[in-house]
Amino acid sequence: MEIRYAVSLWNFYHYTTSPTLEGVVKEVSSKGYGLELWPWYDEEKNLYSRSYREQLKQIVKGVEISLHSGDVRTFAEHQTQIDTASYIGGKVIVVHPDNLFSDYNNPDYTLAQDIVDYAKKERVTIALENGPLEILEKAIENVKGLKICLDIGHIYATEHSLGDFLDSLKEHLVHLHLQDYIKIPDMFDHVTCGTGLISQDDWHLFFNTLKEINYRGIAVFEIRPRPPMVEIDQAVNFLKKKLDRVTKNVIQIGSRTL
Repeated sequence: MEIRYAVSLWNFYHYTTSPTLEGVVKEVSSKGYGLELWPWYDEEKNLYSRSYREQLKQIVKGVEISLHSGDVRTFAEHQTQIDTASYIGGKVIVVHPDNLFSDYNNPDYTLAQDIVDYAKKERVTIALENGPLEILEKAIENVKGLKICLDIGHIYATEHSLGDFLDSLKEHLVHLHLQDYIKIPDMFDHVTCGTGLISQDDWHLFFNTLKEINYRGIAVFEIRPRPPMVEIDQAVNFLKKKLDRVTKNVIQIGSRTL
């Protein structure tokens, strides 16, 4: 098993001040991480455009790169992303079902097959990120060569368990998105691993399965900061527990003294 950690460019969207793309690359690479690009950042409206391709290649030189798809629907739009990935050395493009099939509710598997076949010719793998399990199962069945990006946090927004997803898709995993999740209004997931609601049993199952299949690939951290008041509430709850424990201990000591 070989897990190579990377950071999503998406993480940096959620701060009022963020480094330039060059700064992100420098910061991430200094820690030995790879980078998953998104199609827009800072003032650049389309990082994957043909006109920006050479500049992008120089910026990410020496860093392991994957790409997250933009909001594309047509073969030509996918082709542009694939060509960019191939040119800058990216081996995986993560796509959502509605991007790959054009219509989420009426999937065009012929279009998806054409996209996967073209990507293979350019030595790029298309990895479908998980939504509902049934959508992924049907996609794997109907599109030869399609692989899976498993986002562990997204699983808990479905009716299926982590075990269900792993049992069905583990042989097709080529890419991972790592996060934990919490449930608050307007926010469900994308918090630091180990700080949310994913159980220790599920984390153990996850990594044991990766070991079982001898997973060798990138694991991308997709994490955004919690809203400030959520952080405050968590801090207050932590302190209350500590103070309650101290107060209880003091009373008990006093009782014994008396």
